Amino acid sequence: MSTTTTSNLSESMFRIHRAISRALNVAVQVNKSKGPAIELRPGFQLYLQALAAVLHAHHVSEDEVLFPFWRGVEPQAPIDTLIHHHRSIIPYLKDIHGWVALGLEGWKPDSISQLGTTIDGLNQLWHNHITLEESVFSVGQVVKLLSAEDGEELNTQLAAQSQQHAQPAELVIPFVLYNLEGEDREAMKVAFPPVVIEQMIPITWKPAWQPMQPFLLD
Repeated sequence: MSTTTTSNLSESMFRIHRAISRALNVAVQVNKSKGPAIELRPGFQLYLQALAAVLHAHHVSEDEVLFPFWRGVEPQAPIDTLIHHHRSIIPYLKDIHGWVALGLEGWKPDSISQLGTTIDGLNQLWHNHITLEESVFSVGQVVKLLSAEDGEELNTQLAAQSQQHAQPAELVIPFVLYNLEGEDREAMKVAFPPVVIEQMIPITWKPAWQPMQPFLLD
């Protein structure tokens, strides 16, 4: 059995976890400072919109592709608990979308306070969730239980499902890439056609995602 291909399932999952975790940390820190400077507010709202979209898409792909498959591979795995975590996170994502929809009204003190409560609660739930999930889908477990072919097929299906739900692409793809750095970013780039990396992100989509840039990595 090839450990490289099968372990990529874990590595891909952990990579998107790192992007989401980094973004949540940014959101927590910005909220602690009572929000960004006025000129950065539209970009922060886009940043949270993209965060909610990516998190939702990631969980949908797991619920619809990964978890049903894994029940057959490892019946004792705590899949029901992981699904419960996903469902518990949904109201927080709805609250973020609701806050983003407020536009300028979202910056009133009461709204900012509520946003802080939402972000802190989501951050805590998220880290509890991925601690369990990454133990269930550790590299060792994936290599032990999956063939190289199954691992590759699952990776392909998960990527397709996630990209279908992670919209708008002009926000979420730069969001994911630029919440990663180094080898993680380079590995993530492989998931997208060259035209996306070379043309769409730096040129065509740049006006859409550029307001988020102060919150992204270089």
